[in-house]
Amino acid sequence: MRHDLLPTVTYRATSPDGEVYRVQASFYSDRGEWASSGAEAAWRWLAAPGTPWSMLQRITPWGLCEADPTPCLRLERDLIQALDLPPTPAHPTQTTALAATH
Repeated sequence: MRHDLLPTVTYRATSPDGEVYRVQASFYSDRGEWASSGAEAAWRWLAAPGTPWSMLQRITPWGLCEADPTPCLRLERDLIQALDLPPTPAHPTQTTALAATH
């Protein structure tokens, strides 16, 4: 089970040399909406045509956050702050506790 700070779709990708990566993508609009898939972003765009949407993609080694999600949660938190992204929907208490510890 994943505890992401952002609504996220996760893919598993294998490089030509056999390395396995976690590819995560989140979608957000200029209106402050979040979507966890391209399909959801398209559906929301149909409700408000012309609203710009952006994708935030994160790529990490697959095993990096399996036993301890802290490194990936920190990456997401730092990206949210650095990019001044709109507020995200409520998420599990585990992510709230991490945000308060750093």
